[in-house]
Parts: sequence; C-alpha cells; structure tokens
Amino acid sequence: MSKRVSGLLPRRLRSKSSVLIVLAGGALAALLVYADPHKIGHALSKFDLRYLPAVVALGLGFYVVQGIRWWTLNRA
Repeated sequence: MSKRVSGLLPRRLRSKSSVLIVLAGGALAALLVYADPHKIGHALSKFDLRYLPAVVALGLGFYVVQGIRWWTLNRA
C-alpha cells in the first residue's frame, strides 16, 4: 500500500508553480510601474461605447470556440 500525503505537492511541482507565481507577480508589478494612468484614462475616454457589445461578443466567442475545441480534443 502506498502512503498518501494529503495537501502536499511534490517538491518539483511546488518549485515550478512558485516560479510561475513569481513571474506573474513580476509582470503585474512591471505593468503597474510603467503604465501611465493618465494615458490609459485618456485612451478609455476616447473609446466609442458603440463598439462595446462587439468587443464583448468577440471575447466571449473566442472562449466558447476554445471550449468546444478542448471538449472535442479531450473526448478523443
């Protein structure tokens, strides 16, 4: 019988996930440091709200197509 340790990940998996978390945190920190809030606000103020439904529909459509793709790949 194998001994089961609940709640603990293998050391190798823990190190990989911690590296990914550090990289994601660094990317977010870089965005916060280098992004100019005034430029972002100015760009958003110029955005035409008539395009918002199309942007949302295209974003949702992308994830629906990816879901169908992965669903068919996982069935095979």
